[in-house]
Amino acid sequence: MDDKRNRILELVSFIQSLGIEVNIGKNKARGNKGFFRAKEGSFRIDIAKNQKEEEILHLLVHEFAHYLHYTNDKTLKSLNFIFNENDDLQEEMIELTVNLIPKSSIEPLFRAKDELTKEIKSGTNVELQRKALRRVNAKIARLNRYYNMPTELFARTLETYFTANDKCKVIAPIVTQQIEATLANNKFPVLNTLNNILNNG
Repeated sequence: MDDKRNRILELVSFIQSLGIEVNIGKNKARGNKGFFRAKEGSFRIDIAKNQKEEEILHLLVHEFAHYLHYTNDKTLKSLNFIFNENDDLQEEMIELTVNLIPKSSIEPLFRAKDELTKEIKSGTNVELQRKALRRVNAKIARLNRYYNMPTELFARTLETYFTANDKCKVIAPIVTQQIEATLANNKFPVLNTLNNILNNG
């Protein structure tokens, strides 16, 4: 059994010890790769079918970050519970998020936008394409809102810190310093345990 699989098993065991149900490859995670659910005091993390081990590790950290956020701020709108928020920090978290988004999931939208814009300018199917362009723009706006939600920024930040630490240090030095200070102070013992499993295993 390789190191990655060992870390997955150890991470799942730790998450379950906190009373969180974990399902890996048992469902479609509501159409996502991973999903965190909090309902009436119970918590569940689902990882969708057909994910590779590396992806499972990333997804577990990502969804666990949502759990940590929810248990400290049920609105999922503020990160003051862990970070001294400022514009530089926000910029770094956005940069980490952009770095993690699979290009294959967003490039088709921007390609479609460019093609539709050209067609409209050339006078081809103007009214039909204006409607299509509005739909594409609405999808892009929805994605932007989703990726810029504090809880998504936080989850992708922790995902990068714990699974690609060198990259996090380069892209987000201020974020890295704040997480390291949090670990040094043992402010959230669950993060120290996460760190031990993923970086000292």
